[in-house]
Amino acid sequence: MTFNNWEIDQKVTAVVTDNAKNVLNAVNLLDNITEKNDITCAAHTLQLAVNNALKYDKINNLIQLCSKIVCHFKHSNLASQYLKDKQEQLGMPTESLIQSCKTRLNSIFMMLDRIYKNRCPISNVLADRSLTTEEMAHKFEVSEHQWTNVETLIKLLKPLQIMTTVFCGDKYCSSSMVRPLLNAVIKKHLKHNISDDEIAENFKTNVIRELSDHFKLLWTPSSVVSARQIASFLDPRFKDLKHETVDAREEIRTQVKNLIKEMAEFNRDVQIEIPVTKHHGALEYLFSDEVNCNIADSDIQYQNYLAEPQLKFDFDALEWWKTRTSKYPLIVALAMKYLGIPATSVSSERCFSTAGNIVTAKKSFLAPETVNMLIFLYQNKQLL
Repeated sequence: MTFNNWEIDQKVTAVVTDNAKNVLNAVNLLDNITEKNDITCAAHTLQLAVNNALKYDKINNLIQLCSKIVCHFKHSNLASQYLKDKQEQLGMPTESLIQSCKTRLNSIFMMLDRIYKNRCPISNVLADRSLTTEEMAHKFEVSEHQWTNVETLIKLLKPLQIMTTVFCGDKYCSSSMVRPLLNAVIKKHLKHNISDDEIAENFKTNVIRELSDHFKLLWTPSSVVSARQIASFLDPRFKDLKHETVDAREEIRTQVKNLIKEMAEFNRDVQIEIPVTKHHGALEYLFSDEVNCNIADSDIQYQNYLAEPQLKFDFDALEWWKTRTSKYPLIVALAMKYLGIPATSVSSERCFSTAGNIVTAKKSFLAPETVNMLIFLYQNKQLL
């Protein structure tokens, strides 16, 4: 009904959702969605994988201890003030500790990182018997070995935190980056080393397994090509598909080739117009029949795209496609569909947060049209 009201019933390629079963089932019931396989929010899925890997007893106990320390300083104004005084005395920034939250992305990393940076002022406050009793100090005591484990966890969680931040971007194509980034993090940052201690070894093993399961990284004969895999192939930075297995690459390329042919058949009666550029307008006009013949051939476009050199990871894929609209009109149309799929649902969550800040108890009688306009203006204020 909503798709019909917005007149987009035939324009929706995918719906990015969280991992709730009821939401996934609702999306699967929609008939006009092109892609339904592996389209869950990458940030939420990554968070689930990391949280499962952190359930190891020694890691979980350490996180619980850090959480209790943060809770102590959050609930004691005196301890909090003493902490700020100690930070000033040590020439450190006066910043509050961060509590972890199950619904907040990367909150465990931020809690551990902040508490480790402030280990000296925290230890000084807990050692002050005029402020902290001996019983409380013993309760919150963190041994040198435990501090080392905290540092290890921070190093392990940092690449995952950075990857989550990249996934949540809404000004560039992010769905095509999901699988390549996961592969890079696993191979470069979660690689097992001889020097790994018990916590590092356990975390790496568990998080690699969880990531592989949640994101379906392992290709099997029964695997189905997902929208993220198609998006990666249509991204000139990852089109060689080095992050996929050989069997998966062939299936992905075959799927994309078929989609291009379908696009060509759908547009076979549509005259493709080539934009005339300033420097090549005359030549394009004189050779127009040959050019039109070539660009209309889906196989030629596909082979020419395969022959293109792969871009570095820091290039703008959307800008690259923008300059090749006339060379690959069929593939560009396909790229627009799949590269436009966001990796996460964070943008919509931000929109909900904006609505919550606008519709307050004192502004509960705003008309729906007014709320929509205020949200639209806030979300696009950088363009005004």
